[in-house]
Amino acid sequence: MLKINSQQITIALWLLTIMLGIGAYAGYANHHRLAEVQSANQDLRSELKHVQGKINQASPLAANYNIASREAGVTQNLNNAFTTLYGGLHSQADVNRNRSKLERILGKKLVETALPEINGMVADNNQGEAAQKQFVIQENNGVHVGFMSPMSRYETNILVTVTYKLKGNVNQVKVYRLAYDLDKQQVKDFEVLK
Repeated sequence: MLKINSQQITIALWLLTIMLGIGAYAGYANHHRLAEVQSANQDLRSELKHVQGKINQASPLAANYNIASREAGVTQNLNNAFTTLYGGLHSQADVNRNRSKLERILGKKLVETALPEINGMVADNNQGEAAQKQFVIQENNGVHVGFMSPMSRYETNILVTVTYKLKGNVNQVKVYRLAYDLDKQQVKDFEVLK
């Protein structure tokens, strides 16, 4: 039979103690690292919820965002502005009286692009630079405002079709595509399609 003396038992117990100590330390280190990872994961989830909340708030589908009322207000403003621009300006006094309202709704760039066309025919070519320009639009026949799907609560594309009559009973159509900010209710950019 095998004889085990007390010295061998002591060595075995010390080896077992050392191995248990190493295992406990490794387990503690892993537990500590696991706690750090869980904490970082919780922080990440919290940040993700915060960002998701901001995204949802910016969405035109957010519960507190009434897109129908925004579009109705925008439609009314654009309808009034384009009706004035294409049919309500018959003199320079009309332009001066309505310019700030038109620039507030349509933007200075769009108004500056459209005015030369409206006030574009020279009365008498023999007068050169001093010639008085005529306002050539007789009346507005209608404005149609159509919304494309909003990209966010801040940006959408709008198509505006304006029909008007020039002096001499010539009917004209003008089509604009507007990049529109729904929150600030202003034209960011535009393109004349026709």
